[in-house]
Amino acid sequence: MNRYTVITYNSYGTGRAAEDSAYVGIDIPAAVEGLTANADASDMKATLSWDAPQKGIHGGYIGDVKYQVYEVNPNAKNDSDKMKLLATTTDRTYTYAATVNSQALYHLGVMPASDAGAEQITLRSIVLGKPYELPFKESFANGKETTQVWLANTSDDYYNWAEAQDNDAYKSEDGDNGFAAFLT
Repeated sequence: MNRYTVITYNSYGTGRAAEDSAYVGIDIPAAVEGLTANADASDMKATLSWDAPQKGIHGGYIGDVKYQVYEVNPNAKNDSDKMKLLATTTDRTYTYAATVNSQALYHLGVMPASDAGAEQITLRSIVLGKPYELPFKESFANGKETTQVWLANTSDDYYNWAEAQDNDAYKSEDGDNGFAAFLT
């Protein structure tokens, strides 16, 4: 942001200062809006689509925009593995192919970039992979899951699902030493 002050003067003296702020130059794009992630009929691909940002984070001109598409893994041990760049495109759609056949939760994001840089990513999560055969059963034997996708972290520490083993207070219904518990 640049701050401008204008003071006029003439033979009668100096006028009052007028001040304003404005961003000058190419701005960093604001986040994309309307991001959707839709699975195809096979549940093995997701098509991302989004609306182009109209202005920058400072309200300025953004020029030509490219979109960086990422796969985000918040549980990765290394920071470098948390955001994997999949593609850079000028299109407003991208088709992602699942990397495994079994069901998994994928976090996909789009970050617009201009010559000034990139700063804001918009994320969507989607389950992809071969659907389970019916009838389906998961008993959390020994407090472990054998299928995906079950557990999701919440934004607070008050409500959460957890895998558990038999204890003095609770026993598994099927006697396999495991169950899923909703914690409050």
